[in-house]
Amino acid sequence: MSNEPLSPDPPRLIGCDWVIEDIVGRPILPDTPAMFRLDEGGRVSGRTGCNHFTGAAEVEGGSLRFGKLALTRMLCPPPVMDQEQRLLQALEATRTFTIDADGRLHLQGKFEPFLLRAKPRRGLAREG
Repeated sequence: MSNEPLSPDPPRLIGCDWVIEDIVGRPILPDTPAMFRLDEGGRVSGRTGCNHFTGAAEVEGGSLRFGKLALTRMLCPPPVMDQEQRLLQALEATRTFTIDADGRLHLQGKFEPFLLRAKPRRGLAREG
């Protein structure tokens, strides 16, 4: 029997709230949290730091594609609107995903090795 502590189960892509840390290498702006959640029925919902969004998502193996997203239409300061546009472009370009050993989600595009990095919101959606 090993004396090593048991590691927590890795987060699941579906059913987890993913808190976005950076988009194409640029960190999320302070006080403008961005996140998303994929549900079993092929739906995605989240927020950009300004607006909320919802739409379709397709997950198959290691591939992930987002359909057209519907957004609320609030106006925010230009840096926040820029963050929103970068997030929407990253989701549109997403083709694959990985979850690393630290439990962080990485989204990649066909030609972009790094689009977005997110961490799971603590205490939610663990496999078991």
